[in-house]
Amino acid sequence: MEKQNTGTPLEYSDSKYFVYFEVYPSEISKLKKIIQQIEGENTFMLEQEFGITCKINNQAIPEIVRELSAHNIAVYGVLSSSLLERSKNYSIDHLS
Repeated sequence: MEKQNTGTPLEYSDSKYFVYFEVYPSEISKLKKIIQQIEGENTFMLEQEFGITCKINNQAIPEIVRELSAHNIAVYGVLSSSLLERSKNYSIDHLS
């Protein structure tokens, strides 16, 4: 049986997922430029109070985080729709 890699770090397809990057509000314009440099000018982006939601492939996530770090921009959170989909049956209630 073949293991399903869809939406995981093992996926190298051109599939796009919604990903939210949270940064300090004054860094949002820099985040936008980095996303465009990596994924292209026509990448879907929705600017929010503390970050940007964009539609990108999974392999771009670490590239964007690495670029943010190289520019000394703190990342407060990264949340992808593929991660949410995989974890929908997971509960953290048992951790408390």
